[in-house]
Amino acid sequence: MKAGDIVFVKGSSLVSRLIQYFDKGEFTHVALALDDKHVIEADRFKRVSIEHMHYTDYEIVSFPEDAFFLAQNAYSFIGKKYDYLQVLSYAMKRLFRLGVLNNPNALICSELIAEILGREDLKNSTPNELYRALTNQQGARHFI
Repeated sequence: MKAGDIVFVKGSSLVSRLIQYFDKGEFTHVALALDDKHVIEADRFKRVSIEHMHYTDYEIVSFPEDAFFLAQNAYSFIGKKYDYLQVLSYAMKRLFRLGVLNNPNALICSELIAEILGREDLKNSTPNELYRALTNQQGARHFI
């Protein structure tokens, strides 16, 4: 793992299982590597922050030509709030076919990565939708 790598996590907690159910995929979280030991992430119960890389079951998508830019851009998001309303709206979208609600002042994990990438088209993506979009993109390298 190196700076700029996008880390797609396969969680096993109760919350992770709920995400897998509603998102219809294997990934439950996504973060961006800042170096070989640290990631920046939007995670529930805290603001966007730099954390020690503690995940054990994950896949990496890498954009080598943009790695430095991605890592540098990530720092501007530190301290943003977590968007609980957006998470709830994904469940409502799957159950009742409603639109996604998005607080412009808060982020979920996949939205953070879309913002860091500068990809407005991926802003309302779930971790699995983001993974599919990025692994189909030319120039991406995929590692397990």
